[in-house]
Amino acid sequence: MAVKLSDRRSKGFLNLMAIIVSGLTTLVSFILALKVGRQYQRRGHPHQLVWAIALLFFALGVGCQFLGEFQGWSPLLYRLWYLTGAILTAAYLGLGTVYLQAKRPTAHRLLILVIAASVVAALMVWQAPIDLSQAYLGHTISGQGMPRSVRLLTPFFNIFGTVTLVGGALRSTHYFLWHGGSNQRALGTGLIAAGAMVVAAGGTLARLSRPAGLYVTELVGVVVIFMGFVLTSRPTSSAKLAPSQLRQRRYRLTRLGVGIGIATLLGSVVILPFLPWSMGIVT
Repeated sequence: MAVKLSDRRSKGFLNLMAIIVSGLTTLVSFILALKVGRQYQRRGHPHQLVWAIALLFFALGVGCQFLGEFQGWSPLLYRLWYLTGAILTAAYLGLGTVYLQAKRPTAHRLLILVIAASVVAALMVWQAPIDLSQAYLGHTISGQGMPRSVRLLTPFFNIFGTVTLVGGALRSTHYFLWHGGSNQRALGTGLIAAGAMVVAAGGTLARLSRPAGLYVTELVGVVVIFMGFVLTSRPTSSAKLAPSQLRQRRYRLTRLGVGIGIATLLGSVVILPFLPWSMGIVT
């Protein structure tokens, strides 16, 4: 039985904002998924196809969120939201980065593993008993309506997505520093990782009873992710820098990286315990 809008604890402005921002995020996500899919049709790069699928999962997740906020949550809508948003999105974003940077046989093997795990997750989500009365976390939807056995799946998918996204960004940056050439791929993979972390931050805010940030971070995060897609899809320059220029570049960016690393380390003391559980829309 659907949870009626009039039965929710949250009303007024927060509900209206959730509906508007979720609807806008759904529209933007579907448009971006279509654009990345067309890039794949034109160029045939497999990482573009995987990223288009990841964006489609994200769009389905926030689309379910929009419908749930607008007309009330049903068990079917809740299951689809949890599977696409909380479980699959981050893993397929990370898999796209693997296809961009790793050798094709390695990427194919990981693809088989991710697809097999996705099928298992889908079966568990669809067969699990759910409790919609437990699904609301403050003023926003959460994964608490799912049994613990299903929620324990989420960190495995999301840790894989986090490691591959961040690892891909670091690998591109390392190549840029040591070999020169265009910095587009380094910046692009960095933006994709950053956008995913923005979405994760929204999930963390929701878990900390600050649900308003969830909807805004979803919208901002998907736009940042798409900016990264655009940069990684542009032709890269093969120009090489002189050794002295490379040394200067390494010195400048190493200082910058140390500063960012210290700030990230301090911030992770607070946020890291939540990230594996909130890399999806929210768990």
